[in-house]
Amino acid sequence: MAENRKNILFLVHSNNDMDYFLPVIHGMNGKGDMAPVVFFLVSEEESHISAAHKYLLEELNVPVYSLKGSVKKGFFGRWLTVVSTRSLKLSGTVPIKMLCGSGDVMRSFWKMLYIVVERLFSVFPQMFFRKEHIAELIEGVSPSLVVVDVQRIEKHAPFSDLRSYCNSTIVAFCKRKKIPVFMMEHGAISIVDFGDLNKCVFFRFDNETCDFEERYYRPDIMALSFDHERKGYSRLIGPGTVVKALGTVRYDRAWNEYIQGISVRIDKSGIRKNKFTVLYVVAPLSKEANEVMTPEILAIAEKFPETELWVKLHPRYQWAISDDISKGSDRIRLFRNDVDINVLLHYADLVISPLSSVLFQAIIDGIPVILYERWKKLMNFTGRTAFEDTECIFRASEPEMLYNHCSRVIAGERPSMRDFREFYKKKISSGIDMDKSMVEGYLKAIREACR
Repeated sequence: MAENRKNILFLVHSNNDMDYFLPVIHGMNGKGDMAPVVFFLVSEEESHISAAHKYLLEELNVPVYSLKGSVKKGFFGRWLTVVSTRSLKLSGTVPIKMLCGSGDVMRSFWKMLYIVVERLFSVFPQMFFRKEHIAELIEGVSPSLVVVDVQRIEKHAPFSDLRSYCNSTIVAFCKRKKIPVFMMEHGAISIVDFGDLNKCVFFRFDNETCDFEERYYRPDIMALSFDHERKGYSRLIGPGTVVKALGTVRYDRAWNEYIQGISVRIDKSGIRKNKFTVLYVVAPLSKEANEVMTPEILAIAEKFPETELWVKLHPRYQWAISDDISKGSDRIRLFRNDVDINVLLHYADLVISPLSSVLFQAIIDGIPVILYERWKKLMNFTGRTAFEDTECIFRASEPEMLYNHCSRVIAGERPSMRDFREFYKKKISSGIDMDKSMVEGYLKAIREACR
């Protein structure tokens, strides 16, 4: 790295982090004053669910490190990478209880081995995690600033305790070295409940690192999407924390167009649309709610023979729907992490979801959206979503309303886009016009924090 550049270290524990970090990383390219460095928890392979993420990091020559280099050598150190990577190939990110299902002998063997190793790492992380390696890494990279995300590390995700432990340890180490910590919130969220956001935070320390004091995880700069989220994250905002409302950089309009173009260009899945394509984006809701709503949404393929239905699972909830849904129909296709959501959006004529931030991207792309809100009644939800006061989408609370909206869209009707620009500024960009760059705001804030 050039000596005149300031190195910016990004801590990544899932592909979802990269969705928000990558626009900023890409924006640093060619600026000359900042050089991004990425550290993956647990492994680079695990976080490269998106082919576009991997492609751009390689294109931009971003230095990449991972937790597997920070684990003590020996049997368990070697098995960390093998087992975590193998478990992802089995069925994506899955909860521990789902790993003991049916399958051939070798599949069952890997599942059981994964459970044993994952539990050992989670219960005894300090036995395997080399803190001295982190010191060597930080000193070798010499970061002027560390970027972390605010989203919780899901308890059911592979090596969740280990990832949380290591993420917290790295942040605490940087703070002790007076390296500024820049925390990015995960932006425009589908559910608007700003009084409850503190529950999203999950971190784990040991006594030696920081005596369980939360102040070690409080950032120097907190980048929120909107200023009114400040109250929701009060637990993370310390006396010295500078709070900035910078918008949801993942949905920067220019970035959206760029990453979708890259994703389609490098896609090797070979998928093509044959009919009017309805994309169903599965939401991470309760099992009971999904069991009711999924058959109702799948019925679209039967009710409208001129359509094909593509079902896209959430990257971290790959077990939500069984492969069996596509059996018996050549017009229903299930997509896991093998096909990027940007590729599916490129071909979609209509997007349906009970609740997903992907709907923001679909609206920006000009794709008709139906928000299927039946889950509210099924889950006794009394709060609000980000789509309550806009005409940019169609909303349906019952199956017949859903089918009626589908019929209207297939016939060529579109939601009103009269309030689109205001919706974008109010729910996505924190007042920034869609023709202006949110990325530049993040770069400016990071640059100022490095001085």
